[in-house]
Amino acid sequence: METNIVLFGGSDPAFLECARVQIGAMVEGRLDQATARLRLKLFLRAQGYTPPALDGREIDDFESDARLNLILEANVEVAHSNREWNEDQHDDLLYQWPALELGCLNRHADAPGRWAQARGIICGGRMVALKSDPVWERLSPFGLPYGPFDFECILTASNVDRNDWTRLNPANARVKIRPRIRNLDDDLECALKRCEGILQAWPSSP
Repeated sequence: METNIVLFGGSDPAFLECARVQIGAMVEGRLDQATARLRLKLFLRAQGYTPPALDGREIDDFESDARLNLILEANVEVAHSNREWNEDQHDDLLYQWPALELGCLNRHADAPGRWAQARGIICGGRMVALKSDPVWERLSPFGLPYGPFDFECILTASNVDRNDWTRLNPANARVKIRPRIRNLDDDLECALKRCEGILQAWPSSP
């Protein structure tokens, strides 16, 4: 992964570099998450890392599974999603698949509530919007037009083809989406600005 930015990784340069290496290997499919997490724990111990007074917030401990999983999963997901977004940025692909539909892997989760909160419009009873619609950025905790849309990997977005979109939203059937390549570093910079607020709002451990 060609970037020096690590979401939720704190400010220690040595740890950030170690994390970046593990994340890059995961993105390339050369390393599994469990091994990457173990390597980061061993690195912290070798550095003499001392956990803070947690006060019920495991997420503040860089050696905890919760924090390390967050670091690895968020960075890998953003990198994969950025690559998938850019691969999709071709006129013919955007014409054939102009929209996305919000889905949910857990029937108990409030996907409609999240959609409404993001000011999404219901089309034919479905949570569907053009790929260029800002609703996707409002859904993202990082302000990006692609996933992750939550940290439990519950919300999903799937392609909607031109015929389906035309039937659901005939008023916008002729809308043409312009390709837009997104730079990973720029997107990570945008995401990084949200990290502190996300951590502050993170619930305490049960």
